[in-house]
Amino acid sequence: MINYSSSELNVFDKKSLNIFLFNKKNLNEPEEVLTKFELEADKEILGEMISDDGEAVLFPVKSGGNSSTLLFFSVDQSKQNELRNTASKLIKSVRGKKFENIYLNVFPALKNPSVSTFRELLEGMMLGEYKFDKYKSSKDEEKPKKLNLVSSFDLENVISETTLLFNGVNLSRDLSNEPANVLTPETFASEVKNNLENEYTSVEVFDEKMLEEKNFGLILAVGNASANPPRLIKIHYKPENAIKKIVLVGKGVTYDSGGLSIKTTPGMFEMKADMAGAGSVAGAIYAASKNKLPYEIIGLLPAVENMLAGNSYKPGDVLTGYKGKTVEIGDTDAEGRLILADALEYANEFKPDYIIDLATLTGAAFISLGFLYSAMFTDNELLADTFDSAGKSTYELVWQQPLTKEYKSLLDTKMADIANLGPRHSGAITAALFLQHFVDEKIPWMHLDIAGPSIKNDILDYNKNYNTGYGVRLIYKALKSGKL
Repeated sequence: MINYSSSELNVFDKKSLNIFLFNKKNLNEPEEVLTKFELEADKEILGEMISDDGEAVLFPVKSGGNSSTLLFFSVDQSKQNELRNTASKLIKSVRGKKFENIYLNVFPALKNPSVSTFRELLEGMMLGEYKFDKYKSSKDEEKPKKLNLVSSFDLENVISETTLLFNGVNLSRDLSNEPANVLTPETFASEVKNNLENEYTSVEVFDEKMLEEKNFGLILAVGNASANPPRLIKIHYKPENAIKKIVLVGKGVTYDSGGLSIKTTPGMFEMKADMAGAGSVAGAIYAASKNKLPYEIIGLLPAVENMLAGNSYKPGDVLTGYKGKTVEIGDTDAEGRLILADALEYANEFKPDYIIDLATLTGAAFISLGFLYSAMFTDNELLADTFDSAGKSTYELVWQQPLTKEYKSLLDTKMADIANLGPRHSGAITAALFLQHFVDEKIPWMHLDIAGPSIKNDILDYNKNYNTGYGVRLIYKALKSGKL
C-alpha cells in the first residue's frame, strides 16, 4: 500500500507532482491554481488542454524559476460517491510517474473541505490502488511510494485508522480473488489464523473430526465429497472495554460446483468467490481489532468445497443439523444456506446482542438489485437503520427486503422440519426465511445477501478487475457509529 501522509504545503520543484482537483463544469478553475500559487505558465495552452481532455491534464509550470509539474484532475460533484470514484481513477493515473513527492489538493474544486472529504479521498485511493497480480510473470508499472494530502487539518489519525481498515479490506479482497486450487478450506483457515491472531483475538479451527464429534451435520454433508475436507473457523475478538457482543457469520464456500445439481461452466467461473461473506467477516474483525473498537466479536466461518463424488449428498436426502433440526434437500446447489444453518445454531449459544450473517447466497438477490446493493433482511429496526446509514456513508449500499411470514410455508415438506429450497419465485426471501429458522427468535438478527456487490464489476472504477471485499467497510462503519 502507498504510504499516505498529511502536509500543509505544496512543494513546486522538478521532483514533485502537484495534483489539483477541479470541477468538470468549471473549466476556468485551473487558472485559479496558477494565480494562487504565483505559477508561470501559458494559460491559453492550459485552457485548450483542459477543454480537449476534460479529465486529466499533465501540465508544466515554473515557480520562482524552478520547473515543476501539475496534474489537473476533474471531479463531477453532481454524481454520488464521486470523490471515492475520482480518487480511484486518480491513483491509477499516477502509476509509473517518476516523481519523488506527490501532493494532492482538493482545491479549487472544494473550497471548504472537511475531514470526511479527505477520508473519502483516502478510501478511494486505497480502493483504486488494489491489485491482485501475484500470479502474473510481469507486473504493471509501479505505484508511487508516497502521497501527501495537502490540508490544514491534522490527518494523521484519519490516515492511520483508514490504513488499518484497508488492511482488513485488502485481506478480504485477497481471499476472494485467490483461485480455488489455492484457497481450500484448510488454507483459508490458515490465512485467517496467520492474519488475525493477536493479543485480543484468538482463532480456533474445527477440522472434520471435531465437526463430526460436535454434530455439525450440514457442514459435513456439503463438504463430504471434496478431497479438501471442511473446516469451521471461529474468530474471537475480546477487548477489555467491550460494550456489546456480536456474532458475525460468513458463508465460506471456497468453491461451488453445484454438487450433483451441477452448474454450467460459465456458472462455475466466479465460484472461487462463493466464500466472500466469510472473507468479509475476517476482514471486518481484523479492522475492528486493529482499531480497537469496543465490541466483543465472534466470527464463525464455515468453509467447504461443494463438489461431486460417490459420497455426495443428493436431492431427496434428509440431513440433520447441529441441534437436531432436519432438512430435506431439494437442490445441492442451495448449499450455502445449509452450512450457515449449522453456524447460526452455534451462534445462538454465545447469547450475543446481535447475530449478523453475510453470504453470496442467491442469484435472485443479484437479479433484483444488481452490483451496487446487498439484500438486507431483518425485523430489527435498529439494525436496519444502522446498516442503511452505514451503507450510504461507505457506498456499500443495502436495500431492505421483506421477511414475508406467509412465504414460510413455501419451505414446508412432509419429510423433514424444513426444505432447503422453495419455488422459483421469491428466492432471496425464502433463502432468508430458511436461515431465520435456525436463529433464536430472542436474538436480533440480520442477513445480508451480498451475491451482487461482492463480485468485480465496471459500475465503480475501484471494483473493476477484482472482487470487491464488500461488507468490511459497511460493518466497520456500523460498529464505529456506536448505534448498536
